[in-house]
Amino acid sequence: MTKWHRNKVAQKQSGTETKWGRNKGRKFKEMYLLLRRLNTIHQCLANIRPPCPSDIPPNRGELKGGQTDEHTNFATFLLAVIIISAVFCFLAISEVCYAESTCVPVEEYQQASGLILEGRYSEAEKIFDDFIAKHPDEPAGALLKAAVLHYRSIDYDDFSLDGEYLGLLETAEKLARKKIDNDENDLWAHYYYYSAVSLKAVWAVTNGKFISGLAKGRSGFHGMSGIISTDERFFDAYLMTGSYRFWKSITIDWLPFVSDEREQGIAEVESAISAGKLCGPLSNTVLMEMLIKHDLERAVALGETMTDRYPSCRLFSWQLGEAYKRSERFEDAVRVLTGVAASMTNDPFDDGSGPLRCWWKLAVLSKAMGKTKACSLYCKKIAEAGKKETVFERQRKRIEGARRMFEDIKDE
Repeated sequence: MTKWHRNKVAQKQSGTETKWGRNKGRKFKEMYLLLRRLNTIHQCLANIRPPCPSDIPPNRGELKGGQTDEHTNFATFLLAVIIISAVFCFLAISEVCYAESTCVPVEEYQQASGLILEGRYSEAEKIFDDFIAKHPDEPAGALLKAAVLHYRSIDYDDFSLDGEYLGLLETAEKLARKKIDNDENDLWAHYYYYSAVSLKAVWAVTNGKFISGLAKGRSGFHGMSGIISTDERFFDAYLMTGSYRFWKSITIDWLPFVSDEREQGIAEVESAISAGKLCGPLSNTVLMEMLIKHDLERAVALGETMTDRYPSCRLFSWQLGEAYKRSERFEDAVRVLTGVAASMTNDPFDDGSGPLRCWWKLAVLSKAMGKTKACSLYCKKIAEAGKKETVFERQRKRIEGARRMFEDIKDE
Protein backbone atom coordinates (compact mmCIF):
# COMPACT_ATOMS: atom_id res chain seq x y z
CA MET A 1 0.00 0.00 0.00
CA THR A 2 1.44 3.37 -1.00
CA LYS A 3 1.67 6.46 1.20
CA TRP A 4 -1.21 7.96 -0.75
CA HIS A 5 -3.42 4.96 -0.03
CA ARG A 6 -2.46 4.97 3.65
CA ASN A 7 -3.44 8.62 3.89
CA LYS A 8 -6.84 7.83 2.41
CA VAL A 9 -7.40 4.95 4.82
CA ALA A 10 -6.32 7.07 7.80
CA GLN A 11 -8.70 9.82 6.77
CA LYS A 12 -11.65 7.46 6.60
CA GLN A 13 -10.84 5.62 9.82
CA SER A 14 -9.90 8.50 12.13
CA GLY A 15 -11.84 11.38 10.65
CA THR A 16 -8.80 13.63 11.18
CA GLU A 17 -7.83 16.27 8.70
CA THR A 18 -5.33 14.97 6.16
CA LYS A 19 -3.23 16.85 3.68
CA TRP A 20 -6.17 16.60 1.29
CA GLY A 21 -8.33 18.43 3.82
CA ARG A 22 -5.72 21.13 4.27
CA ASN A 23 -5.44 21.50 0.49
CA LYS A 24 -9.20 21.89 0.22
CA GLY A 25 -9.09 24.59 2.92
CA ARG A 26 -6.34 26.41 1.06
CA LYS A 27 -8.26 26.24 -2.21
CA PHE A 28 -11.45 27.55 -0.54
CA LYS A 29 -9.46 30.42 0.96
CA GLU A 30 -7.99 31.25 -2.45
CA MET A 31 -11.44 31.19 -3.99
CA TYR A 32 -12.77 33.47 -1.24
CA LEU A 33 -9.95 35.97 -1.82
CA LEU A 34 -10.57 35.84 -5.56
CA LEU A 35 -14.28 36.57 -5.08
CA ARG A 36 -13.45 39.54 -2.81
CA ARG A 37 -11.05 40.84 -5.43
CA LEU A 38 -13.66 40.52 -8.15
CA ASN A 39 -16.22 42.30 -5.93
CA THR A 40 -13.79 45.19 -5.42
CA ILE A 41 -13.27 45.47 -9.17
CA HIS A 42 -17.02 45.38 -9.69
CA GLN A 43 -17.48 48.27 -7.24
CA CYS A 44 -14.78 50.27 -8.99
CA LEU A 45 -16.51 49.77 -12.31
CA ALA A 46 -19.85 50.74 -10.78
CA ASN A 47 -18.42 54.06 -9.55
CA ILE A 48 -17.06 54.98 -12.95
CA ARG A 49 -19.42 56.74 -15.31
CA PRO A 50 -18.75 58.42 -18.64
CA PRO A 51 -18.29 62.20 -18.38
CA CYS A 52 -20.96 64.44 -19.87
CA PRO A 53 -20.46 67.93 -21.32
CA SER A 54 -21.62 69.61 -18.08
CA ASP A 55 -18.72 67.97 -16.25
CA ILE A 56 -16.19 69.79 -18.39
CA PRO A 57 -14.99 73.00 -16.68
CA PRO A 58 -15.17 76.28 -18.60
CA ASN A 59 -12.27 77.04 -20.93
CA ARG A 60 -11.29 73.33 -20.95
CA GLY A 61 -11.55 70.92 -23.79
CA GLU A 62 -12.04 73.68 -26.36
CA LEU A 63 -10.96 72.49 -29.75
CA LYS A 64 -10.51 74.29 -32.98
CA GLY A 65 -13.87 75.47 -34.26
CA GLY A 66 -15.33 75.72 -30.74
CA GLN A 67 -15.91 71.95 -30.37
CA THR A 68 -15.44 70.29 -26.98
CA ASP A 69 -13.42 67.11 -26.41
CA GLU A 70 -16.49 65.25 -25.09
CA HIS A 71 -15.78 62.35 -27.44
CA THR A 72 -12.15 62.31 -26.39
CA ASN A 73 -13.10 62.03 -22.73
CA PHE A 74 -15.58 59.27 -23.47
CA ALA A 75 -12.84 57.38 -25.33
CA THR A 76 -10.65 57.81 -22.27
CA PHE A 77 -13.43 56.33 -20.17
CA LEU A 78 -13.70 53.31 -22.47
CA LEU A 79 -9.95 52.84 -22.35
CA ALA A 80 -10.08 52.80 -18.54
CA VAL A 81 -12.82 50.16 -18.61
CA ILE A 82 -10.81 48.03 -21.05
CA ILE A 83 -7.69 48.26 -18.88
CA ILE A 84 -9.58 47.31 -15.72
CA SER A 85 -11.28 44.44 -17.58
CA ALA A 86 -7.91 43.22 -18.79
CA VAL A 87 -6.61 43.26 -15.22
CA PHE A 88 -9.73 41.36 -14.13
CA CYS A 89 -9.20 38.69 -16.81
CA PHE A 90 -5.53 38.34 -15.93
CA LEU A 91 -6.29 37.88 -12.25
CA ALA A 92 -9.05 35.35 -12.93
CA ILE A 93 -6.99 33.36 -15.41
CA SER A 94 -3.94 33.33 -13.13
CA GLU A 95 -6.05 31.74 -10.40
CA VAL A 96 -7.38 29.08 -12.77
CA CYS A 97 -3.90 28.22 -14.01
CA TYR A 98 -2.59 28.08 -10.47
CA ALA A 99 -5.22 25.55 -9.49
CA GLU A 100 -4.98 23.59 -12.75
CA SER A 101 -4.06 19.91 -12.39
CA THR A 102 -2.83 17.28 -14.84
CA CYS A 103 -4.09 17.73 -18.38
CA VAL A 104 -6.82 15.43 -19.68
CA PRO A 105 -6.76 15.74 -23.51
CA VAL A 106 -10.30 14.55 -24.20
CA GLU A 107 -10.57 16.27 -27.58
CA GLU A 108 -7.25 14.89 -28.82
CA TYR A 109 -8.19 11.43 -27.58
CA GLN A 110 -11.51 11.50 -29.42
CA GLN A 111 -9.87 12.68 -32.65
CA ALA A 112 -7.20 10.00 -32.46
CA SER A 113 -9.73 7.29 -31.60
CA GLY A 114 -11.75 8.21 -34.66
CA LEU A 115 -8.65 7.85 -36.83
CA ILE A 116 -7.71 4.50 -35.28
CA LEU A 117 -11.24 3.24 -35.93
CA GLU A 118 -10.54 4.02 -39.59
CA GLY A 119 -7.09 2.38 -39.53
CA ARG A 120 -5.30 5.73 -39.92
CA TYR A 121 -2.64 5.09 -37.29
CA SER A 122 0.01 7.52 -38.55
CA GLU A 123 -2.43 10.42 -38.36
CA ALA A 124 -3.45 9.37 -34.85
CA GLU A 125 0.22 9.31 -33.83
CA LYS A 126 0.70 12.82 -35.18
CA ILE A 127 -2.06 14.15 -32.93
CA PHE A 128 -0.16 13.03 -29.87
CA ASP A 129 3.21 14.05 -31.32
CA ASP A 130 1.79 17.57 -31.58
CA PHE A 131 0.37 17.34 -28.08
CA ILE A 132 3.74 16.22 -26.68
CA ALA A 133 5.47 19.11 -28.43
CA LYS A 134 3.05 21.60 -26.87
CA HIS A 135 2.86 19.92 -23.45
CA PRO A 136 6.20 18.15 -22.86
CA ASP A 137 5.57 17.83 -19.11
CA GLU A 138 2.20 16.11 -19.44
CA PRO A 139 2.20 12.31 -19.15
CA ALA A 140 -0.98 11.92 -21.23
CA GLY A 141 0.79 12.49 -24.55
CA ALA A 142 3.35 9.71 -24.15
CA LEU A 143 0.78 7.30 -22.70
CA LEU A 144 -1.79 7.82 -25.45
CA LYS A 145 0.80 7.65 -28.23
CA ALA A 146 1.92 4.33 -26.74
CA ALA A 147 -1.70 3.18 -26.98
CA VAL A 148 -1.75 4.05 -30.70
CA LEU A 149 1.39 1.96 -31.24
CA HIS A 150 -0.25 -0.89 -29.36
CA TYR A 151 -3.33 -0.90 -31.59
CA ARG A 152 -1.17 -0.65 -34.68
CA SER A 153 0.99 -3.60 -33.62
CA ILE A 154 -2.11 -5.73 -32.99
CA ASP A 155 -3.59 -4.91 -36.39
CA TYR A 156 -0.39 -5.63 -38.33
CA ASP A 157 0.99 -8.28 -35.96
CA ASP A 158 4.17 -6.23 -36.02
CA PHE A 159 5.96 -5.66 -32.74
CA SER A 160 9.10 -4.08 -34.17
CA LEU A 161 8.21 -0.83 -32.38
CA ASP A 162 8.18 -2.42 -28.94
CA GLY A 163 11.27 -0.43 -27.96
CA GLU A 164 9.56 2.87 -28.71
CA TYR A 165 6.37 1.61 -27.04
CA LEU A 166 8.15 0.77 -23.78
CA GLY A 167 10.07 4.04 -23.93
CA LEU A 168 6.84 6.01 -24.14
CA LEU A 169 5.40 4.12 -21.18
CA GLU A 170 8.55 4.83 -19.19
CA THR A 171 8.27 8.53 -20.06
CA ALA A 172 4.60 8.64 -19.07
CA GLU A 173 5.40 6.91 -15.78
CA LYS A 174 8.19 9.37 -14.91
CA LEU A 175 6.18 12.47 -15.83
CA ALA A 176 3.19 11.22 -13.84
CA ARG A 177 5.43 10.52 -10.85
CA LYS A 178 6.68 14.11 -10.91
CA LYS A 179 3.12 15.38 -10.80
CA ILE A 180 2.25 13.02 -7.96
CA ASP A 181 5.27 14.24 -6.01
CA ASN A 182 4.03 17.79 -6.53
CA ASP A 183 0.44 16.96 -5.55
CA GLU A 184 -0.31 13.50 -4.24
CA ASN A 185 -4.05 14.15 -4.59
CA ASP A 186 -3.88 14.61 -8.37
CA LEU A 187 -6.04 11.66 -9.42
CA TRP A 188 -5.30 11.98 -13.13
CA ALA A 189 -1.57 11.86 -12.43
CA HIS A 190 -2.17 8.62 -10.51
CA TYR A 191 -4.28 7.33 -13.39
CA TYR A 192 -1.56 7.95 -15.97
CA TYR A 193 1.07 6.45 -13.69
CA TYR A 194 -0.81 3.22 -13.01
CA SER A 195 -1.98 2.98 -16.63
CA ALA A 196 1.66 2.94 -17.72
CA VAL A 197 2.45 0.34 -15.04
CA SER A 198 -0.48 -1.83 -16.14
CA LEU A 199 0.41 -1.68 -19.84
CA LYS A 200 3.99 -2.64 -19.01
CA ALA A 201 2.56 -5.58 -17.07
CA VAL A 202 0.58 -6.73 -20.11
CA TRP A 203 3.66 -6.47 -22.30
CA ALA A 204 5.75 -8.46 -19.79
CA VAL A 205 3.23 -11.30 -19.54
CA THR A 206 2.77 -11.39 -23.32
CA ASN A 207 6.53 -11.72 -23.74
CA GLY A 208 6.90 -14.52 -21.20
CA LYS A 209 8.03 -12.43 -18.23
CA PHE A 210 5.29 -13.69 -15.95
CA ILE A 211 6.71 -12.84 -12.53
CA SER A 212 7.46 -9.19 -13.26
CA GLY A 213 4.26 -8.91 -15.27
CA LEU A 214 2.10 -10.22 -12.44
CA ALA A 215 3.82 -7.91 -9.95
CA LYS A 216 3.25 -4.86 -12.12
CA GLY A 217 -0.32 -5.94 -12.84
CA ARG A 218 -1.08 -6.21 -9.15
CA SER A 219 0.49 -2.81 -8.52
CA GLY A 220 -1.58 -1.27 -11.30
CA PHE A 221 -4.76 -2.82 -9.94
CA HIS A 222 -4.21 -1.53 -6.42
CA GLY A 223 -3.31 1.90 -7.76
CA MET A 224 -6.51 2.13 -9.80
CA SER A 225 -8.51 0.78 -6.86
CA GLY A 226 -7.09 3.60 -4.74
CA ILE A 227 -8.34 6.14 -7.28
CA ILE A 228 -11.81 4.59 -7.21
CA SER A 229 -11.87 4.55 -3.41
CA THR A 230 -11.29 8.30 -3.52
CA ASP A 231 -13.72 9.00 -6.35
CA GLU A 232 -16.02 6.15 -7.33
CA ARG A 233 -17.12 8.10 -10.40
CA PHE A 234 -13.60 8.11 -11.87
CA PHE A 235 -14.83 5.71 -14.56
CA ASP A 236 -11.62 5.49 -16.59
CA ALA A 237 -9.96 3.58 -13.73
CA TYR A 238 -12.54 0.78 -14.03
CA LEU A 239 -11.07 -0.28 -17.38
CA MET A 240 -7.93 -1.47 -15.61
CA THR A 241 -9.56 -2.88 -12.47
CA GLY A 242 -12.12 -4.77 -14.54
CA SER A 243 -9.48 -6.21 -16.84
CA TYR A 244 -7.37 -7.32 -13.89
CA ARG A 245 -10.31 -8.99 -12.11
CA PHE A 246 -11.30 -10.86 -15.25
CA TRP A 247 -7.90 -12.16 -16.31
CA LYS A 248 -6.92 -13.02 -12.76
CA SER A 249 -10.05 -15.19 -12.51
CA ILE A 250 -9.29 -16.80 -15.88
CA THR A 251 -5.65 -17.48 -15.02
CA ILE A 252 -6.06 -18.98 -11.55
CA ASP A 253 -9.65 -20.26 -11.72
CA TRP A 254 -8.36 -23.70 -10.67
CA LEU A 255 -7.59 -22.43 -7.15
CA PRO A 256 -10.54 -23.20 -4.82
CA PHE A 257 -10.09 -20.15 -2.58
CA VAL A 258 -10.05 -17.57 -5.42
CA SER A 259 -13.43 -16.00 -6.14
CA ASP A 260 -14.69 -15.78 -9.73
CA GLU A 261 -14.72 -12.08 -10.66
CA ARG A 262 -15.18 -12.45 -14.40
CA GLU A 263 -18.65 -10.92 -14.57
CA GLN A 264 -17.67 -8.12 -12.20
CA GLY A 265 -14.66 -7.41 -14.38
CA ILE A 266 -16.82 -7.28 -17.50
CA ALA A 267 -19.27 -4.92 -15.78
CA GLU A 268 -16.46 -2.58 -14.71
CA VAL A 269 -15.01 -2.45 -18.22
CA GLU A 270 -18.46 -1.70 -19.62
CA SER A 271 -18.88 1.19 -17.17
CA ALA A 272 -15.51 2.62 -18.25
CA ILE A 273 -16.50 2.41 -21.93
CA SER A 274 -19.83 4.13 -21.35
CA ALA A 275 -18.70 6.92 -18.99
CA GLY A 276 -14.89 7.28 -19.10
CA LYS A 277 -13.29 10.44 -20.48
CA LEU A 278 -10.43 8.59 -22.19
CA CYS A 279 -12.42 5.47 -22.98
CA GLY A 280 -15.03 4.95 -25.63
CA PRO A 281 -15.90 2.77 -28.63
CA LEU A 282 -12.26 1.81 -29.18
CA SER A 283 -12.09 0.31 -25.68
CA ASN A 284 -14.56 -2.33 -26.82
CA THR A 285 -11.50 -4.17 -28.13
CA VAL A 286 -10.65 -4.85 -24.47
CA LEU A 287 -14.16 -6.12 -23.81
CA MET A 288 -14.12 -8.27 -26.95
CA GLU A 289 -10.98 -10.10 -25.82
CA MET A 290 -12.64 -10.88 -22.52
CA LEU A 291 -15.88 -12.12 -24.09
CA ILE A 292 -14.06 -14.29 -26.63
CA LYS A 293 -12.52 -16.11 -23.69
CA HIS A 294 -15.67 -16.15 -21.54
CA ASP A 295 -18.88 -15.98 -23.61
CA LEU A 296 -18.68 -16.53 -27.36
CA GLU A 297 -22.32 -15.68 -27.97
CA ARG A 298 -21.91 -12.26 -26.39
CA ALA A 299 -18.59 -11.81 -28.17
CA VAL A 300 -20.21 -12.45 -31.54
CA ALA A 301 -23.08 -10.08 -30.77
CA LEU A 302 -20.71 -7.28 -29.74
CA GLY A 303 -18.35 -7.94 -32.65
CA GLU A 304 -21.17 -7.77 -35.18
CA THR A 305 -22.38 -4.50 -33.67
CA MET A 306 -18.94 -2.93 -33.74
CA THR A 307 -18.06 -4.06 -37.27
CA ASP A 308 -21.39 -2.75 -38.56
CA ARG A 309 -20.77 0.56 -36.82
CA TYR A 310 -17.08 0.82 -37.76
CA PRO A 311 -16.60 -1.14 -41.01
CA SER A 312 -13.13 0.33 -41.59
CA CYS A 313 -11.79 -0.88 -38.24
CA ARG A 314 -9.95 -4.17 -38.74
CA LEU A 315 -9.38 -4.48 -34.99
CA PHE A 316 -13.02 -5.49 -34.49
CA SER A 317 -13.01 -7.61 -37.66
CA TRP A 318 -10.01 -9.61 -36.43
CA GLN A 319 -11.81 -10.25 -33.16
CA LEU A 320 -15.14 -11.12 -34.77
CA GLY A 321 -13.38 -13.54 -37.11
CA GLU A 322 -11.77 -15.20 -34.10
CA ALA A 323 -15.12 -15.41 -32.31
CA TYR A 324 -16.68 -17.05 -35.38
CA LYS A 325 -13.72 -19.43 -35.61
CA ARG A 326 -14.05 -20.55 -32.01
CA SER A 327 -17.81 -20.89 -32.47
CA GLU A 328 -17.14 -23.03 -35.58
CA ARG A 329 -19.31 -20.77 -37.71
CA PHE A 330 -17.34 -21.56 -40.82
CA GLU A 331 -19.16 -19.47 -43.45
CA ASP A 332 -19.23 -16.40 -41.21
CA ALA A 333 -15.55 -16.78 -40.41
CA VAL A 334 -14.70 -17.10 -44.12
CA ARG A 335 -16.74 -13.98 -44.91
CA VAL A 336 -15.13 -11.80 -42.25
CA LEU A 337 -11.54 -13.00 -42.57
CA THR A 338 -11.61 -12.90 -46.37
CA GLY A 339 -12.70 -9.28 -46.03
CA VAL A 340 -9.78 -8.57 -43.70
CA ALA A 341 -7.39 -10.25 -46.15
CA ALA A 342 -8.66 -8.05 -48.98
CA SER A 343 -8.22 -4.95 -46.82
CA MET A 344 -4.68 -5.98 -45.92
CA THR A 345 -3.81 -6.65 -49.57
CA ASN A 346 -4.65 -3.04 -50.39
CA ASP A 347 -2.82 -1.65 -47.35
CA PRO A 348 0.62 -0.21 -48.25
CA PHE A 349 1.77 -0.65 -44.64
CA ASP A 350 1.28 -4.43 -44.69
CA ASP A 351 4.06 -6.58 -46.16
CA GLY A 352 1.80 -9.49 -47.03
CA SER A 353 1.57 -10.96 -43.55
CA GLY A 354 -2.04 -9.83 -43.09
CA PRO A 355 -3.66 -12.16 -45.65
CA LEU A 356 -1.45 -15.04 -44.48
CA ARG A 357 -2.73 -14.61 -40.92
CA CYS A 358 -6.31 -14.80 -42.22
CA TRP A 359 -5.58 -17.98 -44.19
CA TRP A 360 -3.96 -19.52 -41.13
CA LYS A 361 -7.06 -18.96 -38.99
CA LEU A 362 -9.26 -20.46 -41.69
CA ALA A 363 -6.92 -23.42 -42.21
CA VAL A 364 -7.04 -24.23 -38.49
CA LEU A 365 -10.84 -23.94 -38.47
CA SER A 366 -11.18 -26.07 -41.59
CA LYS A 367 -9.06 -28.86 -40.13
CA ALA A 368 -10.95 -28.76 -36.82
CA MET A 369 -14.27 -29.12 -38.66
CA GLY A 370 -13.03 -31.88 -40.97
CA LYS A 371 -13.12 -29.72 -44.09
CA THR A 372 -9.95 -31.15 -45.60
CA LYS A 373 -10.43 -29.65 -49.05
CA ALA A 374 -10.78 -26.14 -47.63
CA CYS A 375 -7.87 -26.74 -45.28
CA SER A 376 -5.68 -27.81 -48.18
CA LEU A 377 -6.65 -24.67 -50.11
CA TYR A 378 -5.72 -22.33 -47.25
CA CYS A 379 -2.45 -24.16 -46.59
CA LYS A 380 -1.49 -23.61 -50.23
CA LYS A 381 -2.37 -19.90 -49.91
CA ILE A 382 -0.10 -19.70 -46.87
CA ALA A 383 2.76 -21.37 -48.71
CA GLU A 384 2.35 -18.96 -51.62
CA ALA A 385 2.33 -15.89 -49.35
CA GLY A 386 5.38 -17.23 -47.49
CA LYS A 387 7.53 -17.08 -50.61
CA LYS A 388 8.14 -13.42 -49.86
CA GLU A 389 11.27 -13.19 -47.73
CA THR A 390 10.02 -10.56 -45.28
CA VAL A 391 6.78 -12.48 -44.79
CA PHE A 392 8.63 -15.74 -44.25
CA GLU A 393 10.82 -14.20 -41.55
CA ARG A 394 7.84 -12.76 -39.66
CA GLN A 395 5.42 -15.64 -40.16
CA ARG A 396 7.80 -18.59 -40.01
CA LYS A 397 5.81 -20.46 -37.32
CA ARG A 398 2.51 -20.23 -39.20
CA ILE A 399 4.15 -21.21 -42.50
CA GLU A 400 5.80 -24.26 -40.95
CA GLY A 401 2.56 -25.10 -39.15
CA ALA A 402 0.64 -24.96 -42.43
CA ARG A 403 3.21 -27.23 -44.07
CA ARG A 404 2.78 -29.83 -41.33
CA MET A 405 -1.00 -29.48 -41.49
CA PHE A 406 -0.94 -30.06 -45.25
CA GLU A 407 1.18 -33.19 -44.80
CA ASP A 408 -1.25 -34.50 -42.17
CA ILE A 409 -4.17 -34.01 -44.55
CA LYS A 410 -2.38 -35.92 -47.33
CA ASP A 411 -1.74 -38.84 -44.99
CA GLU A 412 -5.40 -39.13 -43.95
